[in-house]
Order: sequence, then structure tokens, then C-alpha cells
Amino acid sequence: LEERAFEAAQALFVYAPPLRQLIVAAKYRRMPGLFPALLREGLKRRGLRPPRPEAVISWVPAEPLRRLSRGANSAALLAKQLADELDRPTAALLYRKPFSPSQQGADFILRRRKARKAYGLLPGAARRLKGRPVFLVDDVLTTGATLEVCATLLKKAGAASVEVFCLARDP
Repeated sequence: LEERAFEAAQALFVYAPPLRQLIVAAKYRRMPGLFPALLREGLKRRGLRPPRPEAVISWVPAEPLRRLSRGANSAALLAKQLADELDRPTAALLYRKPFSPSQQGADFILRRRKARKAYGLLPGAARRLKGRPVFLVDDVLTTGATLEVCATLLKKAGAASVEVFCLARDP
């Protein structure tokens, strides 16, 4: 079994009805205001294993055109809301190339292959990392392939470790 590039993952909810419909509405029907409410409710119900004090809080970036059509990047919204709750800053560390294909419906192998071509490190990210841990936020953890690729990029750039936080995970 292959070792994961991220050390730990936590999610507040299972990605199943009725929560699944709420996340889909927030993400694809231009209702991003649902994300802060879902995050607050999840934190109230489940709690959070907080990131280490020196951790950089960042997020998985959305493809630019999809971000525009959706009205927001759900992972960035969640990261910023979480950072506000913890009174911590966030930092954009990764980018997603324009026109990179959607991951929806793909299995782990195909998602990882697509993700390796889709994501990159922003200029200056390595300087911000300098051996610090990263608390990487995404909306939904499905196969883990995208988070795996992003964690690998961050570690190659100097992150000491990567812990993943998601609003929901596949059952």
C-alpha cells in the first residue's frame, strides 16, 4: 500500500444526503453563503482538531473559469472562515491551471493523473513554507487523489507536513 503524502485528514460530515444536496447547491448553484453556515454547524457538532500554531492554513484552488461560474472557490471560503474562527491567517500557496479538466466522476488513478497536470505552486510559496506545517482545506474528500498531489507539491516546496481538513468526506 502506497504511503499518503498528507499525515492526517479530518472531515466534519459524511458526504451523503441531505448534506450532499446542500454542498452541491452551495458549489454549483451559486449559493456559496451556505459554506460558512455548514462549517459553523459542523464545528459545533463535531469539533476540530486544530492545526498547530505555526501551521500555514491554505486551500485547494479551483479552476479559474469554474470559480467564476460558481461565484467562489468553496475551499478558499472554508479556509478563510476556519482561519477567522481560529484567529489565524491564510495563505494562497497553490494554483490550478486554466482549462484543466474536472475531477468529477473519475476514480483515484485518473484523478491523480489529471491533478498532476492541473496544479502548481504559486511564486513565493516555498519562501512562505520554510519547514512549516500546512493545514490544507478542501470542500469534499472523495478519493484523496487531488489532496495527495497538492500535499506532494507542498512538501517538495519545503512544507514540514500536510494535514487535510474537509467539510465532508465520501462514505
